[in-house]
Amino acid sequence: MPRLHSLSPAADAPVGTLIDGKYRVERLLSRGGAGAVFVARHVHLGTEVALKLLHDHARDGGDASARDLRTRRFLREARLAAQLTHPNLVQILDCGLVDDVPYLVMELIPGTDLRARLAAAPLTLVETCALIDGIAAGLTVAHVAGIVHRDLKPDNVVLDTRATPPRPRVVDFGLATLTPTAARDASGSSLPPMAGTPAYLAP
Repeated sequence: MPRLHSLSPAADAPVGTLIDGKYRVERLLSRGGAGAVFVARHVHLGTEVALKLLHDHARDGGDASARDLRTRRFLREARLAAQLTHPNLVQILDCGLVDDVPYLVMELIPGTDLRARLAAAPLTLVETCALIDGIAAGLTVAHVAGIVHRDLKPDNVVLDTRATPPRPRVVDFGLATLTPTAARDASGSSLPPMAGTPAYLAP
């Protein structure tokens, strides 16, 4: 089986790839600028999860020292984000490094993302207010903990169909970072360079 960093791009994982001896890739779920998200199955528990692998270019290309710094920061911030528990946030279950590629494991949310929902039909005022309220509630918990998502967009809000009406869940903390104060408290490092989806970046 090829090593992950030999694939092009690094976040391409063929079906059947075993990640860190625990997660077997079943299918591609989505692909973005920072990496790709797959549906994977925990080989011991049999549960399905969402597994994100970062692209090499998301970690400063060929600059080994910068890449190592970003990898350590990514894993540290993933561990911090895993402490967040809220009905409007996805639960982070695991993170790690395999073949020099960082990965993030999240709960797999049944439902469609907000982009697909907006394309299907306009939202009513009541639906819009409920969505904004739920998303803001989840992000408030993250911000109080000093964690900034950095890539909030319709693609990263999944409407969880296990709730009625479907509950908005903010997913994909793969680009999350710490506020300057939280970063200094954690390791003395400052806020990393800008990242995210240009159309949804704050001014």
